[in-house]
Formats: sequence, structure tokens, C-alpha cells
Amino acid sequence: MRSNPTLSLLLAGTLAAMLSPGSSQAQNTFERLYSFTGTNIGLRDAGPIGNNGFFLCGIAFAQPWRSFVVRAANNGDTLWTRRFSAQHYRARPTNDGGLIMSGTQVTRLAADGLPMWSKTYNGGGAGTIHQTSDGGYIMTGFNMTNSILKVDAAGTPQWQRFYDHLSSATEVRQTNDGGYMILGGTTTVGAGGVDLLLIKTDAQGEVQWFRTYGGPDSDSPVDMDRTADGGFVLLGSSNSFGAGSMDLYVLRIAANGQVLWSQTFGGTDQDDATSVHVLPDGGILLGGSTMSWGETYRQYVVKLAPTGGYQWSRTYGGFGDSQRTVARPIDANAYMVAGPVSGQNFVQLTRTDGLGMTACADTAATIVGTATTITTTPTGASFPGSPSDATVTDDFIQGCNIMDPCITTGVVEPSTAPRLFQAHPNPTQSLVQLSFTDAATHALVEVLDPRGAVVQQRALANGPLHTLDLAGNAPGLYSIRVVSRGAVQVERVVLE
Repeated sequence: MRSNPTLSLLLAGTLAAMLSPGSSQAQNTFERLYSFTGTNIGLRDAGPIGNNGFFLCGIAFAQPWRSFVVRAANNGDTLWTRRFSAQHYRARPTNDGGLIMSGTQVTRLAADGLPMWSKTYNGGGAGTIHQTSDGGYIMTGFNMTNSILKVDAAGTPQWQRFYDHLSSATEVRQTNDGGYMILGGTTTVGAGGVDLLLIKTDAQGEVQWFRTYGGPDSDSPVDMDRTADGGFVLLGSSNSFGAGSMDLYVLRIAANGQVLWSQTFGGTDQDDATSVHVLPDGGILLGGSTMSWGETYRQYVVKLAPTGGYQWSRTYGGFGDSQRTVARPIDANAYMVAGPVSGQNFVQLTRTDGLGMTACADTAATIVGTATTITTTPTGASFPGSPSDATVTDDFIQGCNIMDPCITTGVVEPSTAPRLFQAHPNPTQSLVQLSFTDAATHALVEVLDPRGAVVQQRALANGPLHTLDLAGNAPGLYSIRVVSRGAVQVERVVLE
């Protein structure tokens, strides 16, 4: 009999009560790590569900179940989890508090996580998916990546379109006039290499206009979001522009496809774009991963003004490589940031204040550049292809092969877990000795200053005793955070 994996939650750092700017009310912030015993996992999507907490969607490796969804409360405690034999890469909240998930299958979940239906189309599921104003869904093709598919609320296909020059559709959104905007990549038209291709269609998927955006090298499409005036913000990863080998590439587009402004953000190393969200005040929140500030990939978030002006940036993580970051607003004074932590096999969920800060946050210095975007309007292309009925297979309507929910539903505080190490002397004037209970540590250690910035980070070799040198840092209360073999411990040390 196979035992059910247990979802374990580890608190990375302490829950912090911080005053949000311009508010007299304390803003709760946290950093939390989620893992399943017995398997490695990776995050693929995340987001808030109204004001009622968060969801995390990801994949599992080397298990009969291939994907999972964790539904968490506002404080990060789990409400329920579900596991599936299909692979789900994206999830979006629905109007009734449920979720619609896409991947090798499209699965509709009710608010309590129970499946309502699951379908495949053309031998696969969908790339990205969103609920439309009529209660149905619009999705990009999974196997047929140059197509979009419209289905009704029960998942029954209504129409499908294929588009020339579209190598792969990255995102699709409904527009204010009931039509659709499709973002994808193209190698057959544009300025060179891979360019962003934007296609505007009517309500039936018929092309009204299309444009390409990019430079002489490769510029890959990643994500987009609507603005209040009917325009869009496009996000890509650029080799043509920026300060390093790859930078975040942001374009503000009017409703007719005209570029209002475009900029790059990043450092001198690899900085990959992963998500964009337009805020209620018109500001823009970018998610990505960065190698420019640290020896491993860190989660990277940039906040922009509505005009594209840089406001602040932060990096999060440091437990291991994190090459996908999803950043979303919770309300006017809080954001959520989520990403996978490879090497330690966690999923990290961070709740920040209105400036992106937590007790564990680190600040990144961002280099802002202006991209000289080349816009082209290709001619002679045949758009779209003939409509095609999608082949629908109802795969697990009764239960979606879901295992039992996880057993652990709360947060295991560091004080209740077995101690990994002790730090002494405390207070100290410079040197701190870490005494480990297990000589085979394989640990990652970080030292955070009183503001939460990482001032020291290194991997520890095997052995029970290790010494940290805090000389050169200002006096104050420092946090020593150790991650080892799926456990996290934080100790406070006073530097005199």
C-alpha cells in the first residue's frame, strides 16, 4: 500500500508586523516554504484569490501524481491540497472562487478544490487560460501552439483558430470590445531573431491587426496584462536591449498597438522575465529571476509607476536557485511573491508590505534602460487559418484521480522542529560559532542585517562546527538563517 505524501510547511524567517506606508495599521508579512515529503516539486503558477488567501500550482517529479494545487489562507496556512495524475502548468481564479487549470489537461475546480470537469483538446490541454465575460474560457493551444481555442462554461469547444507566423502563443486576453489580444513569438517576421508578435482579433478570432516588437537579436514573449484604458503592458526577455546578457523587457501598448514607451530592467548578468500585473492605480508589478545580485538565481520583483518610471525592486529567496517568480498584488498595501526553490525542493510564498519589504527581504539595485523598440506591420500574411473543431476527451470527470488532502494543515514553527544548530557567543563582537547536531550538514547559511538584507551567504561543508565573521558590520540584531535537508532554523545574534 502506497503511503500518501504529506505536505510540510516551514517558516523561513519570522512572521513580521510592519507598518505600511501611509497607514496606521500593522501589515503582516511572511516568507514560507512548502514541500511534499517523498518527492521533488516545482512551482508553475500562483496568485491571490480575491481577499481570501492564495493558491500555488506546480508539478511533482517521479510520482504517480504529476501536479498539485495548494490553497492557503491569508496567513499562509493551508486550507486544502489536491493532487492530479495530469500535469498542470497554469491556474487562474474563476468568478465563483474556484480555479481553472491548464496543462496536459484542462481541469475546473470548485472553491473547495473538488473537480467539476476535466478535458483534453487535440490530444492535449492548454497553455494559458482565462475566464471570459460570458463565463466560458479562452486558451492558447498546448499541442497546437499557434492556435487559440474558445470553450463555453462546461468546457465544450465553440471555435478554434490557427495563425501564420505565430510560432507559439504565450498569452491571450479578452479586450474591452469583446475581442481578444494574443501575445506570442515569431521568427518569420519582425526585426530579427525572435520577436514579440501581438495579434488583435474580433470575438470570433478573426484578425483585425497585428504588430511585431523587438530588436536585432532575440526578444522572447513572456506575459501581458490589460490597462484601464484598453491598452496592454507586454513583458518579454530581451537579448537586444539592456545592461546584461538578458534583461526584463517591458512595453506599454495603446489599444491600437502603438508603443507608448518601452524599457529594460536588470543587471549585468542573466535576468529573466516571468510575470507582469497592472495594479489598480495603473502601476506595474514585474516578476522575474536574477543572477545579477547573488551567486544563484533569486526571485526578482520590480515596481513601476504608470508612466514606466522605476520605483523600487527587491530580491527574495537565497535558499537555492529560483528561476520562476510570480508577483501579484494582494491589496493597496501588500504583494505576494512566489517561486520554486530548486536544490532544496521547496515552493516559497512571500507576503510583503506596500514597498515589497519583509523581515527577510533583500534589496536589489536595478539598472534601468530605454529600449529602442522596432515596430513592424508585416504584410502578405494569411491570418487566420481555417476554424477547426477540437477533439474533446473527458478524462477524469469523477475525481480527476485526486489523492487525499495533505495531513499537515498548519505551519510548523522553527521552535517546534528539531534544532539544527546553536549560535554562540551571543552577544558577540565579531565571531559566531555554529554548532550543528548533525555533522553531515549540507547546509546553506545566510546572515541578514537588522533591515533584512543578506550580508553574508555561503554553503557549509560537512562538519559539526563552523565559524561566521561579522566584523565590519554595524552593531545591531542579526538573523542567522540555516537551510539543511528540508529544515529551516533562524537564530538571532546581537552584534556589539
